[in-house]
Amino acid sequence: EVIYQTGYAETREIILDDNSLVKLNANSRLVWNGNWQKTGIRELELQGEAFFEVNRIQEAGEVNALEAEKFLPFRVITPDLTVNVYGTAFNVVARRQKTDVFLESGSVELELNEEMAAKEAFGAPEQMETSITTNTNKIMMEPGDAVSYSVAHHFLEKADNGTTQGNAAWIEGSLSFENERLEEVLLQLEDIYGKTFVVSDTSLLHRKVKLGLPYEDWNTVSGLLTLTLEIAMKEVDGKVILEK
Repeated sequence: EVIYQTGYAETREIILDDNSLVKLNANSRLVWNGNWQKTGIRELELQGEAFFEVNRIQEAGEVNALEAEKFLPFRVITPDLTVNVYGTAFNVVARRQKTDVFLESGSVELELNEEMAAKEAFGAPEQMETSITTNTNKIMMEPGDAVSYSVAHHFLEKADNGTTQGNAAWIEGSLSFENERLEEVLLQLEDIYGKTFVVSDTSLLHRKVKLGLPYEDWNTVSGLLTLTLEIAMKEVDGKVILEK
């Protein structure tokens, strides 16, 4: 096993020994199985967030002219699901008992850690994606798809037509929040910068915000937050207190 880790507010670019590129976000841990050449399966475990550009490696042996090329499997494992990769670029977030997967290009298959009834997860049948069948634990994703899944909360959600800027802006050096509740924004900032937020006026938490922040040190980010949201922010005893 080869272990890669990042601290708070730290990102890291990694080239695995199969020449796949991984960008590891802050407060994250990646465990890579270095025996992939012997096992024939490239596999890693993720806690936190990472963006992957997977190198396609053809399996050894002759390929029949009538058969499609076969490539060495590449799997990303989280507590909620396994991402089976077919040569692609995608982002995975595994935090707070939930896994989010965004597919930028190529194709991946999600293998959920328990069977989900799609009609419960996606609403009425007429609203369901045609690629989703009921009572399944596998989902094929297409570029632009974003899937959120939690074993603990029995929750499954799928959206399409997403962009890298909207789902993985951090790899381009920014943090982007589009019409999100401030509560969700603070949770993400907590994961990245290791801060604990205290909000006495809970109405603030439900406020929808649109934010574009540089992925820099906490002092820069906190200063822009106070200016953009027109709120007061102070740190006391290791906690960040937000007030109107």
